[in-house]
Amino acid sequence: MAQMNVSQFAKELGLPSALLLEQLQAAGVGKALAEDTVLTEQDKTQLLDYLRRVHGAKDTKNKITLTRRQTTEIKKADSTGKARTIQVEVKKKRVLVKRDSAAAEAPAPVAETVAPVAINAEQTALREEEARKQEPRFQQRVQAPLPLRNHA
Repeated sequence: MAQMNVSQFAKELGLPSALLLEQLQAAGVGKALAEDTVLTEQDKTQLLDYLRRVHGAKDTKNKITLTRRQTTEIKKADSTGKARTIQVEVKKKRVLVKRDSAAAEAPAPVAETVAPVAINAEQTALREEEARKQEPRFQQRVQAPLPLRNHA
């Protein structure tokens, strides 16, 4: 990468050079003049670390959200035969979460087995009555012939 002075770096960032010099001084980078002072990668890294500390971004982000928008066109004829173009837009959002190394190494908790709930006599009677109601419908479906389809 080409050597860059403070004024060029300020122009690239879209900041006034005086403000960038103030931020560099606060970060501990000893640059005095904007025109003839060359910024190194170490100076830029030191400034970035200082700005992250000041603005509260102490730790790295564990969650990244990816969004994707896809637009396609479908050509469809309507009832009159006129061709229409329909635009379809599909939006997809996916969130990726960075897992901790300690959580990844820990075994998954064992799921407790749940004993089936005992069915009392009243529930059994209700189920049998419902089955008796459904039986004639089932028999009608079984005995009725299926309509034949003409595959021509």
